[in-house]
Amino acid sequence: MNIQMGSIGGGGRYDDLTGLFGVPNIPGVGISFGVDRIYDVMEELKLFPETIYVGTRVLFFNLGEEESKTAFQLMQQLRNNNIACELYHETAKFDKQFKYADKKNIPYAIIIGNKELEEKTCNIKNLKTGTQISVLQEKLHEIDWLKS
Repeated sequence: MNIQMGSIGGGGRYDDLTGLFGVPNIPGVGISFGVDRIYDVMEELKLFPETIYVGTRVLFFNLGEEESKTAFQLMQQLRNNNIACELYHETAKFDKQFKYADKKNIPYAIIIGNKELEEKTCNIKNLKTGTQISVLQEKLHEIDWLKS
């Protein structure tokens, strides 16, 4: 497989670099690696085992300012119950947020729109099976399958 990536490391000889710090005439050498680039190459080559992605279990969709405020409060409740979750970082279309969850192997999405704000409910979607249920926001932390 051919990866289109620039260099992942660099280095060289640095004559009198220490002179900048008041110690002249001492040569040096150095190297560095681009961790971000190495990660990107490893991800593209699928070198990470699937079991490494056991972080976030629930992604709260970000559908607007009021919706995200409610999502943030619910997210704190889940975190207090040891359920790893996150709120999508910006308001975006559903498709973009679903793709993000898929890429990070997040098994559940919680969606809170205008209707759910009014009814104080939220929709939980199992992203593996497509099953979706609606629950009262106050009961969210009691849903067992979010925990396992």
